Amino acid sequence: LLERSNKGVTPTEIGNLVFEYGLKMVTLAENLRKDVAQRNSVQTELTVAASSTIGQFALPCTLYIFHERYPDSKIITKSSNTREAIELTLNGSVDFSILEGPINDDDKQKLKEEGIALQRIARDDLIIIAPCNDTWAEIEEISIQEFMNLQWIFREKGSGVRSTIESKLVQEGLDPSKLKISMELDQTSSIVSSVASERGLSMVPRLAVKKELH
Repeated sequence: LLERSNKGVTPTEIGNLVFEYGLKMVTLAENLRKDVAQRNSVQTELTVAASSTIGQFALPCTLYIFHERYPDSKIITKSSNTREAIELTLNGSVDFSILEGPINDDDKQKLKEEGIALQRIARDDLIIIAPCNDTWAEIEEISIQEFMNLQWIFREKGSGVRSTIESKLVQEGLDPSKLKISMELDQTSSIVSSVASERGLSMVPRLAVKKELH
């Protein structure tokens, strides 16, 4: 399982395979313990992974309504980006995930092989947000060339929003690496605050700025 040398210890190919199966066995054992505990308890516990934008702006009200309807339920949420949420789903750490943005073919295949179903439940628009100042007050639209030359504040790689933007640019024959990104932030609420402080522009789900637009 291991190769020892004067540089230390590293796993062999078989060692890595045993490690991967070991992780699955540990997760299965933990899930079994939880399921047995749930059968012996009146309370139902669900663990949900959610993309951070969904976790911040969509889930709180939804979970409140769900709990009113099912008072014996307990919901535990794990906020992450889409890539991390997929991994949590694949290794069985959560009961289900609510994701945003496109899912690549490799991940779709992995989910299918694990017997995990994908279901679209909602749509939202991505909109450009800009500071409310004299520069942007009268501008209704920008060209794709201007889009590529402006300073942007975006989510990190692996987020659903970032993947959606990059996929669309590729469809238009543009190179996403040419974008001028001044900041990468892992919380949509931080991005909205940064734009309001005139540090750049961004593109976010309409849901994330519903209050500000109102």
